[in-house]
Amino acid sequence: MVESKKQSNPNPGVISFPPYNCDMPELSELSNKVLFLWLKKWALAGGPKIQKSYALGSSFMRVLNQTINQYTAARKELLFHVEHPDRLVHYFNAITYLESCIIFLRRSLRFAEAIKRDYFSPKIGGKRSVFSSGVIKKITDLRNGIEHLDEKLIKVNNCVMSINEKDFDLMEIKVTYDELATWIKQLYEIAEQFLQEDTSVQFISRKGRLTYKVGGKNERFLGTL
Repeated sequence: MVESKKQSNPNPGVISFPPYNCDMPELSELSNKVLFLWLKKWALAGGPKIQKSYALGSSFMRVLNQTINQYTAARKELLFHVEHPDRLVHYFNAITYLESCIIFLRRSLRFAEAIKRDYFSPKIGGKRSVFSSGVIKKITDLRNGIEHLDEKLIKVNNCVMSINEKDFDLMEIKVTYDELATWIKQLYEIAEQFLQEDTSVQFISRKGRLTYKVGGKNERFLGTL
């Protein structure tokens, strides 16, 4: 764990560049944990029996792990810069890692949305802000801005990411570190949740009607015998 001593901003209330402090929540305890859970619960002991469902879940966990790792790397670089403000390279490294974090976060969210729609995948229960239309749009807009930054730089002003003590922004889209950490933790909770779900497939025959069900989900009609 990397921590830094709080420093005093000579201009309170004014955003400083470079930032004097880093208020990114600590998430390093989640780093690589999701892959360990996947290896333990799915790779060695099962998981969904349908190839597409297995691929969706495995891809989600792999990409989510990268999201966490990129966030952790960005925090480490920004903390190091706060301790050594003359070393600007760490400030720009933090920006690079944050950009990668957002790209992986959008991919993680897309896989999670696909898993929610897939009958053979584990059920994702509970309401989470990361699935709200406003959050999805914000993450998507950020991801698109990062992916097409070179094109936008030619046409638009103020399209370079800047990172501050409590937040970062790109093209007038501002995200606090607390928001970003919350979205990542919510996706991690999903990974923990559905790794515990029953994904066994049962086929049931009643009076010539063949149905099937996954775990505790409702039966679905397959055909007649």
